[in-house]
Amino acid sequence: MKPLVSVNVPEEVYAALEGRPLTSTVWHAAQSLAAGKPDQAEAIVRRRLMRADAAADPASARAAFIYLLYLLHQQRKHEEIAAALCAPWSPMHNGGDPDFDRMYGAAISATRSNPLPFKRSQRFRELVRLLSSTRRVGGELAECGCYRGLSSHLLCQALAAESPTFGGAGFHIFDSFEGLSAPAPEDAIPEAHPDRERLAVMTKTGRFAASLETVQRNLARFPAITYHRGWIPFSFENLPERQYRFVHLDVDLYNPTRDSLAYFHRRVAMGGMIVSDDYSWPGARRAIEEFCAQNALRFTVTDFEQAVIRL
Repeated sequence: MKPLVSVNVPEEVYAALEGRPLTSTVWHAAQSLAAGKPDQAEAIVRRRLMRADAAADPASARAAFIYLLYLLHQQRKHEEIAAALCAPWSPMHNGGDPDFDRMYGAAISATRSNPLPFKRSQRFRELVRLLSSTRRVGGELAECGCYRGLSSHLLCQALAAESPTFGGAGFHIFDSFEGLSAPAPEDAIPEAHPDRERLAVMTKTGRFAASLETVQRNLARFPAITYHRGWIPFSFENLPERQYRFVHLDVDLYNPTRDSLAYFHRRVAMGGMIVSDDYSWPGARRAIEEFCAQNALRFTVTDFEQAVIRL
C-alpha cells in the first residue's frame, strides 16, 4: 500500500501497525476524509471494528480504533469518543478495567480533550491507582497545572467513587491559565534527547493555555473545586496552612516543579504522596532529582515516566 501524502494520518496509527503498511480500512477512510466525507470515513472504520473477526488481527484493529478516535475528535464528537472507549468492540480496553474506561471517556467528553495519543490513558490509569492507594490518608488534594482539566476530572471522579457526595470540596487547582511560563536554562533539551523535536514545540512559552472559564466549565460537575489563579510560586503566597493527602504536578518545567516541591513536600500527610507527570521532561527531571537529593527524599518512577515521592 503506497503511503498517503495529502491526508493526515496520526503517527500512532502507523505505530499500532508495528511496521506494516496502512490497512485498506484506514486507507479508504483517509481518502473519504480527504474528499470531505468524514461521516463516510467514520462508517468505514466502524464496520471494520464491529466485524466478528476483528480480533483476529489485533494490530489492524488497534490502528482502526485509533483512527476512529482521530476522526471523532476532528468532528468534535466527544460524547461518541466516550461511548467508543467503553464499547464492547473496542480493542483498547485498559487492562480489563471497565470502570476506568468509563471514567476516562467521561473526562475526555467533559473537557473536550484530544484522546490521542491513546497511550496516555495508561498513565492516567496509573495516576488514579496512585490516588486510590492514599484513600486512608487524611488531607486535601492539589493539582498544579491542569490545562483543560482532564486529569483533574479523573481525580475528582475517583474521589466521587470514594464518597458519592463529593462535589470538589478540598480539591485545589493551581494554574496561571495562561499556559507555560518562560523556560529556564535548566529546561534546555539535550541534542541527543530522543524526543527533542516534540519537546521543543511543547516547552514554548504560552503552550497549554486554557482560560479559567473554560476549565470551570469543563469541571462543572465538581462546583466546589477551589481555583488558585496565578504563577507558581506566587499563587502559594498567603494560603492558609493545610495538610494534603495527594499532590499532582503537571507543570513541565524546572522552576515551577522545583517551587511546587518546595511548597508541598512538608505539607503532605504521612502516607500521602506527590506525583509528577513530567519525569520525561529534562527540566522537571532535574528539579525532581536535585530537590530529592537536597532533602533526603526518595522517589520512584512508574512505567509511564511519573515520579512518585511517598512521604
